[in-house]
Amino acid sequence: GDGRAATDEERAPTMSSETESLRKKVATLTVINGALQKENDDLRAAREDAGGASSSRGGNDASADASAVVAQVEAECEARLREADETIDELRRELTEIAKGGDAAQSANRDKTVKLREAKNEIAALRRRVSELEGNERRLNSQLRDAEADAARAAKAAENNSRTADGIREELGASQADANREIQSLRRRLNEREQTAEKTIATLRETLENERSDATAKEAKRARSQVASAETRAAIAEAEAAKLSRELALANETAQSREESLRRELRAAEDTARTLEATLSEQRHAGGFAREVAGAVATVTRELERERTRRRQAEDEHADRVRERDATIERLGADVVRLGDELRDAKSAVSRAEAARDERREAADDASRLRSEAESARTAAEARAAEAVAVVTARAQKAERECEVCREKCAVLSAELVALEETLARAELEAIRARRDADEFRKEAERIRALRATPSAAPESAPAVQSAPPRHPAIAPRGAANPEPSNETPPNAPPPPSVGGFDVAALVEAGKANFANDFDVETANWLTSKEKRLIAAERRTQASLRSKLAEAEAKAAALTTRVEELETRVEDAEAAGSNSGGDGGEGRFQKRLKELRDALREERDAAESLSARHETLLEVLGEKEEEADGLARAVAALRGAGGESHAAFRSALERQLEDTEVAGSSPGKIAGRVFVSKDVDEPLDD
Repeated sequence: GDGRAATDEERAPTMSSETESLRKKVATLTVINGALQKENDDLRAAREDAGGASSSRGGNDASADASAVVAQVEAECEARLREADETIDELRRELTEIAKGGDAAQSANRDKTVKLREAKNEIAALRRRVSELEGNERRLNSQLRDAEADAARAAKAAENNSRTADGIREELGASQADANREIQSLRRRLNEREQTAEKTIATLRETLENERSDATAKEAKRARSQVASAETRAAIAEAEAAKLSRELALANETAQSREESLRRELRAAEDTARTLEATLSEQRHAGGFAREVAGAVATVTRELERERTRRRQAEDEHADRVRERDATIERLGADVVRLGDELRDAKSAVSRAEAARDERREAADDASRLRSEAESARTAAEARAAEAVAVVTARAQKAERECEVCREKCAVLSAELVALEETLARAELEAIRARRDADEFRKEAERIRALRATPSAAPESAPAVQSAPPRHPAIAPRGAANPEPSNETPPNAPPPPSVGGFDVAALVEAGKANFANDFDVETANWLTSKEKRLIAAERRTQASLRSKLAEAEAKAAALTTRVEELETRVEDAEAAGSNSGGDGGEGRFQKRLKELRDALREERDAAESLSARHETLLEVLGEKEEEADGLARAVAALRGAGGESHAAFRSALERQLEDTEVAGSSPGKIAGRVFVSKDVDEPLDD
């Protein structure tokens, strides 16, 4: 029981891993299907723009082959799925029978039944997924057919465009001479304009150089003068500031020295006053000279007051000078700042002048470069014009050669027709002459027979036995439509015709007229059957040649009309070009040729793109086929695993029966020996 459980536990992860693998494959197929659908939509969009008949035929063949391969793979998958279902049903029946053997076998059978049910559910899911893929494939096939139909329509449109291009080429070939004259005129005008432009450019360049040099010199001179003036003003301001600084220092020194002298004088006066006070006190004690001392003290006091006043005045003057010096210093500082700003402005002006000079130099270089580019473009345009002229000339020559060949063919056909008419006339004349000779010979024979029968009758009075047959208008005399035969000659009758009794001019005139209506070969009983066949064959040949000549004349008339129409259109185009400026004819032809080439190039690119997309689609279909093969291999592996399980069950059942017959053991022991088989324990192959 433990071994069987272990075996079941080992097999369950194996089945789950296989299921996951199948699910991943189904998811991959889903992604590929979506990519196919998107690619098909892109293919339809591309083929709506343009398509190629070859690509469409290749796509039809490849799609048919891919559909056949996919249908074959799906049929094999369906067959294998049916076989797997049958195997599962058989295994289920065997499990039901084995379940009767015991509890262990019953539990194992239940486990197997559950696993088989899960496997069947997985197979059913895969079947549904395959059905969905089939539906997607049918939808993609329908979309592919729609895309092929669109490609066919695009191919027809391309053919129409090609025919239109051929017509335009013929028109260009017809208008080659006018185009040459127009191109020569355009070249002359272009040369004249180039010469005028070169002269104008040279004049403008010289003027620009002169203006640039003058402006540069003026700007440099003005900047230098401004810089020199600013430097001069700055030097003056610095000198004044230095002078004021020296004066301030001198004034400070003078004020200090004067202050020291005043202080010394004040100290001396104070010492003198103290001395005088001491002397006064002594004299006061002594009793003399009081008034003199008082006067001296008053004098000294007045001198001190005057000295103090002068000192205050000197200090005020010094303060005023200091204030004036400070104001002057501030003014000079403002002047220095202003001069510095002016110096910076002058430097910036110099920089701007240099930048303007560089810009003018760059503009001159750009003008030179543009002129060189214009010359190269003119050279390229002349080369393209020469190529176009060569192509148009070649096509015109080819058209002229074709016209000459057509004219030669018309001339040959006309000559052949004239020769055949002459041959027919000669043949008819010979036939009529032979018939006339035969009639005369028959008349002569009848007359001879009549003379033999009646020898007494006069030859002149012998009546005619048989009236002559009606004659052709060409044989009859002029002015008689169908005269009766008569042996008498009218007095005013014209002279008889030439030998043979016919008039060549009358015969030719009758042949030129409606000869077939006047002369019916079938009713002409004087002609033999061979002569009638000869004349009928000649008339058929003549009618065929006349129809061919009429067709050739109609073609020549149509060609002439076409040439006249093209000439009219060219004249209208020339008139329109002259009204619009006269220099657009060649450009319009070149533009039309370029448009045609671009259209053909786009059609070729679209065809190549469709071919590449078709190859991609084939690769994706191949990948899908590989995935289908992998799915088929997985189903085959699952079927093989089911077959191995079936074989293991059968071998286990046989061993159980043998053990029952030999040892008579219990069902539990038999079940214990059933599920340890090597075949059952082996994992399923991927």
